[in-house]
Amino acid sequence: MNKFELFLSRIDTIGIFSVLIFFLIKRPKTEGAFFWFIGFVFSMCTFNFVAEVYEVLSIYFKFLGDNLFLYHLACILYVITLSKFFQKIYTSKISKIIDIVFIIPFSILSIINFIYFKRTFTIYSLVSIWVVTKCMFYYSHEFSNPNKHNILHSRLFWIVSGLFLYFSVSFFVFITYDFFTFNSTNYPFQNFPPIWLIQNCILALSCCFFIKAISCKE
Repeated sequence: MNKFELFLSRIDTIGIFSVLIFFLIKRPKTEGAFFWFIGFVFSMCTFNFVAEVYEVLSIYFKFLGDNLFLYHLACILYVITLSKFFQKIYTSKISKIIDIVFIIPFSILSIINFIYFKRTFTIYSLVSIWVVTKCMFYYSHEFSNPNKHNILHSRLFWIVSGLFLYFSVSFFVFITYDFFTFNSTNYPFQNFPPIWLIQNCILALSCCFFIKAISCKE
């Protein structure tokens, strides 16, 4: 791995920690939906920090244990914080139905992942569909009910846009990651270029939207 690839492999961590640091510097009032968004950011920072430490320790002590438990646990924390975030934005019968339809397969996949520790990002793909759908409902509500405030000055608009960008693009990374990286000679794409770098770059770009949201005065 050259220096540029090494940078791309860490750009997601740099991006999400930049959001947290910017938040600590600006120290805006955290309440309502914004409070749960910061909880989501904190969850991502915690996961990235623990994952980095785990990787260093695994190299230092020369063991090859996987970190799937961290990914599965992080996914649950993301869903909890984001569900609270969207609940604070709006509530409707349709949105509640979407949540119910989502939570059933999500719970089943979570149980399977914790029991068998399968190497699968299917659950992240499911979460991506759910988040993108919730974002679309936000856009639909905002543009069908115009008000006096400038949406470009809205903190929620930039947060939702960052979430929409990240999860809509990352869905294709999550759904194909296992196929392209499966360690078997039966898969002709096992040496496919690191597709996860795309996800890292998209998260870093989304973090720019998050920083913009924090800078908004609300």
